[in-house]
Amino acid sequence: MNKTENPSLQYIHSDFIEVKTPLDPSGRFKNFHTQFIPTFKDVMKWKRATNPFQTEKKMGMKGPEVAENFNWLNGNEDGIAWLGHACFFIRINGLNIITDPVFEKLSPFHKRYSSLPFKTNEFPVIDYILLSHNHRDHLSGKSLKAILKNSADAKILTGLKMGSLIRNLTGHKDLEEAGWYQVFSTLKNNLSISFLPSQHWSKRGLFDYNEHLWGAFVIQSENTTIYFSGDTGYNTHLKEVGDYFNIDYCIIGIGAYQPEWFMKQNHISPRDALRAAQEMKAKKMIPMHYGCFDLSDEPVMEPLERLLELKQQGTDSTQLVIQKIGEFISI
Repeated sequence: MNKTENPSLQYIHSDFIEVKTPLDPSGRFKNFHTQFIPTFKDVMKWKRATNPFQTEKKMGMKGPEVAENFNWLNGNEDGIAWLGHACFFIRINGLNIITDPVFEKLSPFHKRYSSLPFKTNEFPVIDYILLSHNHRDHLSGKSLKAILKNSADAKILTGLKMGSLIRNLTGHKDLEEAGWYQVFSTLKNNLSISFLPSQHWSKRGLFDYNEHLWGAFVIQSENTTIYFSGDTGYNTHLKEVGDYFNIDYCIIGIGAYQPEWFMKQNHISPRDALRAAQEMKAKKMIPMHYGCFDLSDEPVMEPLERLLELKQQGTDSTQLVIQKIGEFISI
């Protein structure tokens, strides 16, 4: 099997020095397990099927509740704020991090059900921007440029071969690319950020299928470890996180999962997200990737409703942390 890496970066453990990041025979990135290759036949089968949530969606959908104050914007306390979909503001060891910032509609035809409840120029200066992959609900040139306008020295951390795309979208040159299981370099304040596998895919244009690497992040300080899943289907890579890290907060997607026969390879369901958090022995789980964009069959808030039902039925020790848009929790 062909493999690749960023040769200038170290690995989280010597176990992965020979594993590296897999490539298919054409040199495109691939998952370790299930490959997501949607055929035209599969897409048409999904689109022609009756959506069991169709009536409910036609009655109208509402997004998540919004927090009442945003004092954390001018504070210095370490914590996590959810800004909608897969975007989080994280302050840890005094450093400001933002994940997958997308603040606008995906297109004129995609309604947005949760919006940034303050202006982008109200953000504190951002130190690191983490970009999990190139899909438009996770990577927006417009949103990146809005952040970089007031945070010109921010460093972008992302997967292999993402650099040229980001530079074309923003003109920003301070970025670093990592392969799976690699640790980003030159971080400040004794902070460590690693790039881990997720089970997903990438495509932004007509001919760039899987040319840009996708993945997850682990953010570590001396006292706190945060896992951010990016987009992923369920597989053994999630349990593996707990073998190498002591996860305090597991930020993981729960939405865009219906119909499961089509979506499960690349978007995790509420049931499997909860299972993954348990398997990696996370102390707390923060759900994301719901309540913002209508990307699949289920209503935008249904994944959270389903997650809460499953949590009530279970006996696991993982604590659920449900946030309003803009709500800041201390860590």
